[in-house]
Amino acid sequence: MHLRLLYIVATAAALVAPPQRSRLPRTVTYGLRDRLSGAFPRTTKVAKRLGNAFKRNRDEDDAAAVAAAAAAAAEAAREEEERLASEAAELAAAEQRAAAAAAEEARAVAERDAARAASEAAADQLAEAAAATKVEVVIEPDTAPAPPVEEGPSVADLAAAAEREAAALVEEVKAIADEAEAAAARAAEEDAAAEAEAARAAAEKRAAADREQAEAEERRLAEEQAERDRVAAEQAEADRVAAEADAAARKAEQEAETARLEAERLEVERLDAERVAAEEAEASRIAQEEAEAARREAVEAEQRAEAERRAEQERAEEAEAAVARERAEEEKRQAEAAAAERERRELEEKKAAEAQQRAETEARVAAEQADRERGEREAAEEAKRVAAEEEARLAAEAKAEEERLKAEKAEAERLEQERIAAERAEAERLAAEEAERARLEAEAEAKAQAEEAAKTMTAADKMRAAGEARRAAAEAERARNAEALAAAEAALARTAEALKKEAAPAPAPAPAPAPLVKKQDDSLAAKALGAFSGAFGKALAPVADAAGQVASQAAAAAGDALKEKFDEAQREAEARRAVEAAAAEERRKAQRAADKKANEAKRAAKREADKRRREEERVARREAEKQRREKERAAEREAQRIVAAEKARMAREAAVKEAADAAAAAAADVAKGAADAAAGVVVNAADAAVSGAARSVKSTVDGVTGKIVEEAVAKPARAAAELPGKLASKAAGAVADGAKGAAAATGQAAADAAKGAAAAAQGAAVGAAA
Repeated sequence: MHLRLLYIVATAAALVAPPQRSRLPRTVTYGLRDRLSGAFPRTTKVAKRLGNAFKRNRDEDDAAAVAAAAAAAAEAAREEEERLASEAAELAAAEQRAAAAAAEEARAVAERDAARAASEAAADQLAEAAAATKVEVVIEPDTAPAPPVEEGPSVADLAAAAEREAAALVEEVKAIADEAEAAAARAAEEDAAAEAEAARAAAEKRAAADREQAEAEERRLAEEQAERDRVAAEQAEADRVAAEADAAARKAEQEAETARLEAERLEVERLDAERVAAEEAEASRIAQEEAEAARREAVEAEQRAEAERRAEQERAEEAEAAVARERAEEEKRQAEAAAAERERRELEEKKAAEAQQRAETEARVAAEQADRERGEREAAEEAKRVAAEEEARLAAEAKAEEERLKAEKAEAERLEQERIAAERAEAERLAAEEAERARLEAEAEAKAQAEEAAKTMTAADKMRAAGEARRAAAEAERARNAEALAAAEAALARTAEALKKEAAPAPAPAPAPAPLVKKQDDSLAAKALGAFSGAFGKALAPVADAAGQVASQAAAAAGDALKEKFDEAQREAEARRAVEAAAAEERRKAQRAADKKANEAKRAAKREADKRRREEERVARREAEKQRREKERAAEREAQRIVAAEKARMAREAAVKEAADAAAAAAADVAKGAADAAAGVVVNAADAAVSGAARSVKSTVDGVTGKIVEEAVAKPARAAAELPGKLASKAAGAVADGAKGAAAATGQAAADAAKGAAAAAQGAAVGAAA
């Protein structure tokens, strides 16, 4: 009883206490509940409510854990998306900056091409002017009639005009070259400033990105450390609670074992008491039967001894005694038949109960066998399902790995194609540079050859050769730059418009002089032609040299700038591709790590769910089996208790009834016999003389006999009928003792009365005789 109260108090405390946030104490609590429910079957409902409360708490914990995992996954996905968006924004900004730099470079190149084209146009105009200043001399034969001599400008005037025009052209070309150099310098400064600004912005963004990445890494490390500390604390708390729960479970198990042993001991004592009561009741019944037999024998012997002197009276008494005996024997036979019938029914009930118990045992064994087979089948099916899921997971991972390898291979092929394209572009650029270098070398060589040939040429020949060379070079340059000029037509138009606004218009070329026909001798014509040629050659030589130098310098500067810009763009493209490749590799690594982590988390969650489900099913089966066994045992014990109680009650009732009947019959027989004997003695001794004394003796004996029977037999018999079990058997013994005492007292009273009556009769006889 105390243990049951202790268990109820512990159950109430467990229900009032806050739920533990760990699975280990609940598992221990389930075990404690199972053991205690086995020890105390009537507390199964309380234990079931306790298990349901713990199950609800565990479901809430699982739901909270799943929600926390989902929130953490969503937060990680959001951070990953923000990081990818920031990287994409940075890449887009870098591409925009590169596109702006390329556009600026194209603009500068277009401006430089426009300046070079303007220089070439000026050189062409100079060449055309020089060609237009050629003097055509026609020498007619002497036989021709002499035409009239036309007057015109002299040779000196023509030379001075040519020198002035040449000087003006030289100044114009120099101004154009200076403007082109200034524009190129401004464009270079603007490019340098733009590049410096872009480099500074890129450096600032990289520094900011590095700082943000370092801060994010520090935050991540701090969060991971905090999470590890929290997990360690929770594990320590769970271990502590588990240790306490184990200790409580061991203590409760010991108490339950002690209670079970105590209950078994009490059950054994109860069975022993019932067995002893049954044995005592059987011994009492046998003693009563023996006493009844002895009493009958004594009565019969006494009646046979007195038969001679009580012949008449005994006939009637024997008739009454025979009737009484027949009635008593009939009652005895009926009681024995009823007892035999009861024993037969009890035996049949016992056999039926044993058969039912055997059938229930066989059914329980069959159910246990079926449960075991079902559990084995479920375990096999679970193993097959887990194996199939594992195979599917491995196949999915292999497929994902294959797709990842294909993607990496495609990315590698794309990078290889880009590298090949870059190498091809580099080779084309080198080929173009080599061709340009060869062209420049050929021009230098041609120029050197022309200079060597000019040493032996006249001034006119030199001028003509120089003009032819420049024309040929201009034609070649125009042929090479036809596509570039067509593409940069708009920029050239803008530059030409700007040059028209800033610079004065170029002077118109001098008109070609009319053919000079003179009737002079050959010496004068040769002298004039030589002087004109020398002056014109001297005037055009600096102009041609300056124009060639300016064009060469502009072309070299443009080529160098273009090469530098191309190299810079190539380096930036390579750096960008390297950054993109590194970023793509990092993303792939991060994605693989995230996928791997997600897969591991899914597999762990699935394993945990399967394990928890199997554990719940096992606990449910065990609980159901235990409840079923407890119900069967309780029903069996209740049936046994009811049967035993009914048997004991019937035995007590039979024993009490038999004892009361036997005691009452014995007392009545003894009292009646004693009274009859006493009355007979008194009547025979002094029938006539002492009738009044006999009546008084008879009444005295009857009163004494009634009181003795009432006090010694009837009251104890009624009290014994109300007492259960062992007390009933003791009371029956007491009633039997009381009956024996009553018989002895009645006999003694009868003897005393007989003695008194004899004395009275003797006195009466003496008186009568006197």
